[in-house]
Amino acid sequence: MMKKVARIMASVMIATMLFTGCGNGQSAPAAQEQETGKVNEEDAAVIDGLKTMGDILDLESGETQCAAYDNYYVYVFELNGRYYRAMADMTKEQSALIWEMDEADEKYTEKYHECLDSLKIKSIENLSDKMLTQEELDKLVGKTCRELVDEGWTVSWSNWEEMEFWMNKWPFMYIVKVEGPAPEDENDSLAYEEALKNIKVVSAEFLSLGNACDNEIE
Repeated sequence: MMKKVARIMASVMIATMLFTGCGNGQSAPAAQEQETGKVNEEDAAVIDGLKTMGDILDLESGETQCAAYDNYYVYVFELNGRYYRAMADMTKEQSALIWEMDEADEKYTEKYHECLDSLKIKSIENLSDKMLTQEELDKLVGKTCRELVDEGWTVSWSNWEEMEFWMNKWPFMYIVKVEGPAPEDENDSLAYEEALKNIKVVSAEFLSLGNACDNEIE
C-alpha cells in the first residue's frame, strides 16, 4: 500500500534511521520518561476538542509521525508525555496531491496544511496504553532474543560491541541489553539467527516511538 511520510520530527528520525539500517556503531540515547495510564481531564478535553487534522497540526505537541495512504491519513503525536494516533479518511486524489508535493517548495508547509486542514478525524487512539511498563520489561530478563522475536518483537538495530539492541514492540522502541556469544560475522544471516537463540536479555527500557504509522489499520 502506498505511503509517504510527509513530516518527521527529531526523535522520529531516530526510528527512521533504524528502519533504514543506518546508525551502526552509535550508542542509543537515554531512555525517555513517558506517561502511561489514564489520561488526565485537561488532556482529555484537548483530545475531545480535536475535530479535524488541521486542529492537530495547530497543536503545540512533541514528536510526530504522519503517513498518507490511498484512502486514509495517519498522524501520530505526543501530548504531555502521552502518544496518540489520529486517523482520517482521505480520497486517492488527496493522497496523490501529498505525494506530488515538493518539500523544497517554499510554500510546502502552507500547501500541506491546506490539503489536511479539512480532513475530519475518524478516530484518536491513545497509544500509551500499549506502552510496556518497566515491570513488564523487567520480566523479559533471562529470555533469549529469539524468544522475543517469536513473541512479535523486531530487531531494528544492534551494537554487538556494547551488546545492545534497539527492539520494536509496536508502536514503541525499547533498548534491550543482552549477554552471550556474538556472531563471528554479523552479515552472515545464519550466524546471526543462531546468535539470537543464545543471547539473553539482561535489561530493557523504553526508548522512543517506533514506526507507529505502519501498523495495519482495522
